[in-house]
Amino acid sequence: MLANEFQAGGPRAAVYYVSTESKHLFLTESVKVWVKLDQYPSVHKVAEVAVPTAAHWSEKYNHFVKEMSQKGYVVFGYLPVVPVDEISNAFKQGEAEKKEDATAHKDSDSSDSD
Repeated sequence: MLANEFQAGGPRAAVYYVSTESKHLFLTESVKVWVKLDQYPSVHKVAEVAVPTAAHWSEKYNHFVKEMSQKGYVVFGYLPVVPVDEISNAFKQGEAEKKEDATAHKDSDSSDSD
């Protein structure tokens, strides 16, 4: 796929493809790690405070970067924005998969005891 992107759109398209795929991989693997860590009560308690705070400041940062870019400060156009919505969706999907796995595990345990 990378070679196809490079041939079709040049180096810029290839870099965009790699960055998009890398971001997707990072999000899915982060969710898997988070689901495991969230099982520990101390991590869960810290996350209850840290996650909303991080989301709030990420939104503020994104807004600032976009606003400064729109005002003509070219350097802000090169700064990355935090993909808050994508992160949120990935974690919601991870939580749903965690619940499905727990339900499947319960169902298999109850059928084994019959």
